[in-house]
Amino acid sequence: MTALLLQFFVTLGLGSVVAYYNTYDRAPSGLIVWGQDFSGLNRIQVFSQLKKKLPNDVSFKEQVYPLKLNRSYADIEKWLDQLFPVTKDFRFSDLLTDIKRPFIIISPSTLEVNKEEVIAQLQLLSRQINKPMRSATMVYSDGSLETTAGEAGQELDIEGTWLKIAHEHEQKQIALVVNSIPPQPNAADMSKIRDILGDYTTYFNSQDLPRTKNLRLAAIALDNRLIPPDQVFSFNDVVGERTEAAGYLPAFYQGGWGGDMSRFQYTFTSCPPS
Repeated sequence: MTALLLQFFVTLGLGSVVAYYNTYDRAPSGLIVWGQDFSGLNRIQVFSQLKKKLPNDVSFKEQVYPLKLNRSYADIEKWLDQLFPVTKDFRFSDLLTDIKRPFIIISPSTLEVNKEEVIAQLQLLSRQINKPMRSATMVYSDGSLETTAGEAGQELDIEGTWLKIAHEHEQKQIALVVNSIPPQPNAADMSKIRDILGDYTTYFNSQDLPRTKNLRLAAIALDNRLIPPDQVFSFNDVVGERTEAAGYLPAFYQGGWGGDMSRFQYTFTSCPPS
């Protein structure tokens, strides 16, 4: 009887070792990640298949930009470390580890594209894609108003693109989310301006270089400023702080002109209520 029991346990042990040898490097049954069943595949096969489910690049119009997903691949490797633990020469502890393996695997739902890695690349791409809008302009010339149409700008939606990549990462190429920025004011706004309210000319000493630069910066900020009906115009809000960081220089008003004379001309027009 004792001999039979001993033979039974030896046979059971050998069977367990053989079974372990045949399955220790295989994914457990029922392992489904991103809609694909990986049951019975080895580590190399699982990694290769998961890698194929990540995008290669992103695109906008005719331009294609490659994505680098090294950190995402490293995250997959860490996840596989849980799925395929390092063996210890087929000792009994390895058998116990293999038995427990299906219960200690990190949930496949936690496996995703590395957000920080993608966001950093999208931020760099935004420098190439973003384009500021150009406002429609109006110039008073020879007693008439001349209008130039503006141009829409564009801006990469970084968060929107990330969400698209996260949800559609199995596509090899993903279109970037780029928002259009309409010109403000636009040509339609300018078409409402019909009458000239008045104009004013002031003179200054162009040899006073610091003051001339300050006047030029302020004039650029004020140029083509459209004030909607019933709205308040604020010089400080439009021009901003007159600081060295903004390009302004220390300058003092000096009585009398002397030297060469230059001028700024201001023209005011009216815009009827919408």
